[in-house]
Amino acid sequence: MFSHAFALESGASSGPDWSGSIIYAFDYDENEREDDFDFSTYLRTRTGVTLRERKVSLVFNGRLRTDLDSGSSDRDRAFEARTDKRIFQAYLDTKDWWPWASGIRIGRQWVHEIESIHMDGIRFSTKSDKANFMVFGGRPVSEFSAVSSHHVYGGQMRLLVGGLDIPLHFLLNDEDRYVNDQAGIGFSRGLWNRQAHAYGDYTLLNGRGRELRAGISSFVSAFNMDVSARYYQRLTESGSDETADDRIFSEYFRILNTSRRLRQLDLTLTKYFSRFAVGGGLNVTAVDRDDSGNRKATHRYVNLHVFDFLANDLSLLLQANIARQQFDSQYAYNIQGSAGATDTRGRDETFSVSGQLDYRADRDTRVSAGVSWSDYDFSSSVNPNVIFTQEAMEAHGVLTNVPHLLTQDLGGDFIVKTYFLRLRKRFASGWEAQLRMSYDRGGLSRNIGNRGYKRVLLRLTRRF
Repeated sequence: MFSHAFALESGASSGPDWSGSIIYAFDYDENEREDDFDFSTYLRTRTGVTLRERKVSLVFNGRLRTDLDSGSSDRDRAFEARTDKRIFQAYLDTKDWWPWASGIRIGRQWVHEIESIHMDGIRFSTKSDKANFMVFGGRPVSEFSAVSSHHVYGGQMRLLVGGLDIPLHFLLNDEDRYVNDQAGIGFSRGLWNRQAHAYGDYTLLNGRGRELRAGISSFVSAFNMDVSARYYQRLTESGSDETADDRIFSEYFRILNTSRRLRQLDLTLTKYFSRFAVGGGLNVTAVDRDDSGNRKATHRYVNLHVFDFLANDLSLLLQANIARQQFDSQYAYNIQGSAGATDTRGRDETFSVSGQLDYRADRDTRVSAGVSWSDYDFSSSVNPNVIFTQEAMEAHGVLTNVPHLLTQDLGGDFIVKTYFLRLRKRFASGWEAQLRMSYDRGGLSRNIGNRGYKRVLLRLTRRF
């Protein structure tokens, strides 16, 4: 919603050229325990000039959020302030000013080419017919970067050889007491007269892990069909005890240290007909852990999109999803002379169906309404296997070992119904209004009672 075109004509010097948007957002939500009412302002601007065929622009993207009620909701307590200010981007961008750098960017910025780095720093880039180069450095911007001693450096080189795009990158990051170093190589290529696109990359993480991504997507014109396939794998090697202790506060490290191997496969297919389209997909995810269990999940879905349903400019979208997951885990412990391991095994299954109607009254007015129904079933079995030492048995008066002290079975189902309505209207003055209303109603095990959640979101957008 913040994507706006901006161009400056080359040639002689020109005056400033502005583009951007400002959004006023009113957000109200309510559940059975509390309600919350917030007001936010989003501002994105880009202004630039051309000086002797050289471009200079200044970009800003920020948000100001204010609590309009008592400030007692969970969301307000999370922010710990009635007013929250965020600057997402604020940088100076130059183009074609120096022969050794086609672009220099200084300030707060995203580096999307490598792990979506967010930093306060500087970026240099240059390009030629055969290769593109980019290097950057600065201070990372995130909730983990609380001190100025953290730094991030990186770069990328893209080789263009015979229609093959080969990116090579590196990253050095000491954010949050861990070293997020990585290096990788990839490829990207169009196939069959650019009707298909194949890509892949291989990355080394911290010397302790590896990532592999590969995929292909294509539009098969002979069958009027879109197909895609994607594979992802991450293998993690645990670090030493000193490394683990030094990185105990890092959420990123915890994720890496938890999963020894993660594998994911995605397949999608969409077939287009004259008045409708039929699609579907499959996602399989497997997590293998040496010491804490395994997890496997599958997600299947099908959808039907009917164009000009019952009337012109009215479309119908129907979708069905089914997801299954099985997991097992083991937790070992030794507390006050008793040692053992708790085994947990469980499964859950989700089935949902949804329907949505979209109507375009004219090019500036659109209305959408829909409903969904979801059934989430879950069950788990917890079996603590506890073995007492002789000293512990004497202290507690236990005469024999107790290998199965307690077995507990948990389970239930959760039913959720969701209704929503969206309205969008564009005005000739450049303003746009969007109203979104949703209502969720659910119950646990069908006997605890219904729980309602309401949300109303109004957005007023002015583009310039």
